[in-house]
Amino acid sequence: MGSILKRALSAWRVMRRRCLETNHKDFPRYGGAGITVCPQWATSFDQFLRDMGMPPSPTHWLGRRNVAGGYDPSNAEWTTRELQVRRRAFCRRLPLNGSTMTIAEAARAIGLTDTKLRRRLVKEARPLREAASPWPLVKRNEVLLTCQGLTLPLRQWATLAQVPRRRLWRRLRAGWSAEEALEIAPRQSNTAPRRARAPVTTTH
Repeated sequence: MGSILKRALSAWRVMRRRCLETNHKDFPRYGGAGITVCPQWATSFDQFLRDMGMPPSPTHWLGRRNVAGGYDPSNAEWTTRELQVRRRAFCRRLPLNGSTMTIAEAARAIGLTDTKLRRRLVKEARPLREAASPWPLVKRNEVLLTCQGLTLPLRQWATLAQVPRRRLWRRLRAGWSAEEALEIAPRQSNTAPRRARAPVTTTH
């Protein structure tokens, strides 16, 4: 039996076990969660193969377009692991405001796009409390500066104070206070003032 056919047979068997065998380790997430297998696939591998065709490659998985739906010809497809993981992440359930919502539902409730909320949760791995903020988030490893009780990223302080960010960063590293670096307070010199040089006179 070729490797592609073995892949198809393995996918069919795993699908049935997850959804139909109550003692299978994955049953609580599949059959126990309402994921079904259509009757013609539950009893016949040949019918499954006629409907699905062969996997495009030995690395393709049997996935579902709607991960909340069951296995049937209209919802199942051969897909990659990466795409199926993204689909599961899209339908991830979140506890928000006393109820459980998908990322899309939570995004609408917060006032964000589902793409932005999903990126914060999945790609940036931010905690829900941080990701659900309707305000722009501080970037990872962003330098924060507190001045007169207000904490902002260094780049925002540079814009507000109209001080180049690199200059502001150099001042802070040199030990200047936030007020001095932002030119809110005069710089206190640690050295004695130089004596004024006598004017140079020339004779002709």
